[in-house]
Amino acid sequence: MVLNWSLKRQGEIGIEDFLLTMESEVRGDGLPLRGFQFLKDTKQMLDLTREIELEALRSADETTLHVGFQNNGKLDNELARYQELVASGTSVIAYGTGEFMNGFDEACTEWRKITPSTLKAENQWFLTTNKPQPILFIGWELSESIFGQGFLSDPGKLFQGFVSDDIRLVESFNQYLDNIKISSINTEDDIESADESSKSKTIIFLTQDKLDDKFPFHKKDFVESSAKLCKRLGASAVLYDLSAASYFVKPGPPGYDPMESPPIASEEFSWLGRKFISEQAQKFESLGVSTSIMLPGKSGFEFLSEKAEEMNAELVVLPRYFESPGLIDRLVGNNLNKFASHNKPKVIMFEDDHLDIDSLFSGQLRENEAVS
Repeated sequence: MVLNWSLKRQGEIGIEDFLLTMESEVRGDGLPLRGFQFLKDTKQMLDLTREIELEALRSADETTLHVGFQNNGKLDNELARYQELVASGTSVIAYGTGEFMNGFDEACTEWRKITPSTLKAENQWFLTTNKPQPILFIGWELSESIFGQGFLSDPGKLFQGFVSDDIRLVESFNQYLDNIKISSINTEDDIESADESSKSKTIIFLTQDKLDDKFPFHKKDFVESSAKLCKRLGASAVLYDLSAASYFVKPGPPGYDPMESPPIASEEFSWLGRKFISEQAQKFESLGVSTSIMLPGKSGFEFLSEKAEEMNAELVVLPRYFESPGLIDRLVGNNLNKFASHNKPKVIMFEDDHLDIDSLFSGQLRENEAVS
C-alpha cells in the first residue's frame, strides 16, 4: 500500500503527525530511517536544492529529477537553470498549479499540473531522485496567507521539512508521485466518459464569511435542517461565499481562478483565514455532508445563476431578504431579479433562520419539478 503523502491538518502539528506516521509505515519492523535531517531554515533548504540540482547536472547516469515548484510561475523564474539541466540529459518532471507556459518544453520533460492544495506533498517545495544517489528533500509551507506566492525572503515565509537518503523513503515518495499521474489520467478518462445522469448532486447555500443573521449558519437548527435537505436528495453542499468577490484582491489559494475553478474542498480551506465560513463547512461535514466552498470572482446573482447552471445544482438556498434587498446589495446585483429566469425553479428561500424541510418536500420541491 502506497503511503499517502498528505498532511491531515495544516501547521507544525500536522507535519509532526505526518512524520510519525511516515516513520512507522515506511520503516515497519526494519532498521531506523537513515540520513534523516529535520529542516526549518529556508537558506539551508535552498542550498540543499542547489546541491541536488548540481549533482543531477554532473551525473553521467540517466537521471530523473522530480521537482515541486508549487506553481508555474516559479518554474518560469527558473527557466535558465532547468533548461541547462534538461540539455544535460536529465529528465525533469515538474509539478505545480497552472498551465504549461512558453519555455517549459526546454525546461522540463513533463509538466504535471496539480490541483490547489496546502496539505498534499505534491503542492510543496520538493526534489527527489534515485541517481546518482537516492535523495529526497521536501519542505512544507507554513505561510498561511501567502502560500505558494512571492519569494523565500518575503516576510512571513515559513517552511518545515526534511532531507533523507534512505532508499525506502525515496521509493515511497516516487510511488506516490507515480500514483498522482495515474489518478490524473483516470480522472480525465472518467470525465470524458461520464454521462449527465452519473454526475453527483449539489445544493448551493448562499452565505458569507462573517456573522450575519441573514445567514444563520451559526444556529444549530438551521445547519441541521440544511444537512437534512442534502441527505434527502443525496447531495453534497457548496457554500457560496457572497463576501469573497472584491475589486482589490483575488480570493482563494495560489492557482485558484475565482471565475473558473471548482469549489475548494473544506479540508483544504480551513486555514486560509476565512474563519466563519470554515466553521460552517466543518458543521456540515460533522453531520455527514460532503462540503466544499466556492469563492466567486464576481458579485451579483447573475454570476451565481451561471455557477448554479455550470454545476448543474439541484437547488440554490438563500434568504428571502434577497427578494427585496437593501440598497448596497441592489447596487452590486445581489437581487433575485438578477437570477436567470430558467434557473429560478431551483431557488429555495427561507424566512429568518427557519428551513422547513418537510414543507419543502411536500410543496415547493414538487412545484419545482413540475416547472423544470
